[in-house]
Amino acid sequence: MSKGRLMNFAGSAAAFAVLASLAGPAMAQAGLSIELFKEPGFRGESRVYYGEAPTLKKDGFGAVAKSARVRGAWTVCRLSQYKGACSELRHDEPDLAKVGLADAIMSAKPAPVTQAFADPKPNPGYRGDFDDHRDDRGGFRPDDRDRYSQRPEPGSAAIALLISKHDSRLSDEARLAISQDYSGQRLTNRPGVWRVSAEKVACKSGKNAKAQITCTYDLGGNNSASVSGGDSEMMFRAMGDAGVRDQPLSEGRVLRTIYAVRCMVDDEIAQRSFSRGGSAIPGFSCQFSLN
Repeated sequence: MSKGRLMNFAGSAAAFAVLASLAGPAMAQAGLSIELFKEPGFRGESRVYYGEAPTLKKDGFGAVAKSARVRGAWTVCRLSQYKGACSELRHDEPDLAKVGLADAIMSAKPAPVTQAFADPKPNPGYRGDFDDHRDDRGGFRPDDRDRYSQRPEPGSAAIALLISKHDSRLSDEARLAISQDYSGQRLTNRPGVWRVSAEKVACKSGKNAKAQITCTYDLGGNNSASVSGGDSEMMFRAMGDAGVRDQPLSEGRVLRTIYAVRCMVDDEIAQRSFSRGGSAIPGFSCQFSLN
């Protein structure tokens, strides 16, 4: 039986803050802590947080972190009190500059918890067969919009965006709309609901931290692509955000793979979210299997 995953929210940051005040370091053992370092590569002075930290400035860590060790999922923001642009960290980041967060984090708090199930149920964004709902532009009829979740799912936005870049089956209109949704730009054309799919996406890390990540896309038929560079690093991180575990390879390399990827992108929901990039954007939702 193939493994899927259904993301369910199971708590709140406020609840974790109460627990953290009672449990302290014990929370880290349960999988919830973030350690910020003043230098890349987990070097230099550091400080560990187990619950809500509305302002890091009072600890001398406001906008100075350059790397982070993460247990659990954490929301980090560019202003105190969780204001400004926020991002989600779900795994260690030896160089926060690569994700645009070096010297930028002013507040941090546990993100809503998600759980991955070894159950082949789809994510909330997927309802039925894609081909049942296509309109004449290759998108989806507006009256089918209630079939798709408005709740953002970690990793889905970047996964859908990057697959769309390499899928020659998509129209230029669809590809442009998805890019504008992701970057927070106003749509050039009328809104739609688009499908993005791939049979397999596999990303392999290099032998060391400086080596490039390479990703291969099997998009069905003879439609495939092999890429490296910034987009591959972005896909590798997105898979981690979505809960994909590393498969160890030789010489310290790791592989992350997803199969039967089915994503929906709803222009109207994404346009209302005012999001600009990041791990989770309303209107983007993906289903995939792990084998």
